[in-house]
Amino acid sequence: MVQTVGSSRLLVLVLLESRTGEMAMKTRSKVGLAALGVSSLAWLWFNPLPASASTYQSFGNLKYGDCAYEAMANLELHEFPGVKITTNEVVRAWREGGKQGFNVIPFMMSTGFDGKTIGAITNGSLTSKSQIIQAVANGGAWATISDSSHAVAIIGADRRFITIVDDGIVEHWSWGTFKYWQGSPNLVYPIVWEGGTSTNS
Repeated sequence: MVQTVGSSRLLVLVLLESRTGEMAMKTRSKVGLAALGVSSLAWLWFNPLPASASTYQSFGNLKYGDCAYEAMANLELHEFPGVKITTNEVVRAWREGGKQGFNVIPFMMSTGFDGKTIGAITNGSLTSKSQIIQAVANGGAWATISDSSHAVAIIGADRRFITIVDDGIVEHWSWGTFKYWQGSPNLVYPIVWEGGTSTNS
């Protein structure tokens, strides 16, 4: 988490478990109950997962609440499937950053995971769907949701759907359903990787 969130009723989502490629139940702290729509399930059925899907992880977030760093690590895994990132590295970076989520940006600019760093974010948060779609095509996007209390990696987007990695799990939503259950992204930063472009085809 980026900051502490109050308790709420549990929301159970039927999601695609990215580490095994099998359907799994994921319990999340949200209000109400929802399930992925038929259109989303159809998309997941006909669209293969990224090459790095088997390596996405929660990176300690379920225990420590380091979602900002977890999201950035998973975004890097999506863009560069060959990188090696461990939970210990992610948790250590989060702790050394004072357990403050937004410190992940300077960390990624100066150090990064497995030698991969990002360029400076100079244009601020993205504000439109078209900007997010463009950012995803050029290195992905890091975003905060739920009133900036949580962070996710945006790895896919088009005019109809948005795909994120959240706690190591791939979630595919229509834009409307995503905004209804997760809330509109509060901050969305385009990520430009230094020293070469993405190796994810």
